Amino acid sequence: METYRILKNSATKLIARGRVTADGTIRMANGNIPIVLADECARLGLDPKKVQTAASPIECLARLGINPGGVEVILEDDYSAARLAKIQAAKTPADLAYDAIVRPAIIEEGRAYANRDYNCAGYFSARTRATHARSVWAAQYPTADASRRADVSSERAAHEAEIRSRPGYIAALEGRD
Repeated sequence: METYRILKNSATKLIARGRVTADGTIRMANGNIPIVLADECARLGLDPKKVQTAASPIECLARLGINPGGVEVILEDDYSAARLAKIQAAKTPADLAYDAIVRPAIIEEGRAYANRDYNCAGYFSARTRATHARSVWAAQYPTADASRRADVSSERAAHEAEIRSRPGYIAALEGRD
């Protein structure tokens, strides 16, 4: 059994495990339950629940590829690979350098932080290496660094504003003047 992703207008509608049968349709639950295209059944005037159990018209059943009504069915592995390729293609040289220089140091710092109770010196040396990697990257790509810092500070400000607007936070500050 393989995992399939059903998309309509590039939005995921369903992720299902099943297999392709001899007639080309995709069926779940050991080949017993077909994946039904509800919009296509409605267009033909059929009830999707009845189509799922009865001998159904082929037009109402999902097949691998693009189906009637703009519904696309693809393998989950193909979807993940295409999505990753699209993300990688959209990365700028600064993003690629960040991934090569800074991200490994941040990962190492995180691992050392988890182990800091047993190896404090290891954590501080990993933190120093991560800080140095960030500064090397920032020197190479100053505009990307400024943009990244602005994004982080705006996220922090939004988070703080959300916390300060909570009723419990406001109530805790009453009478503190």
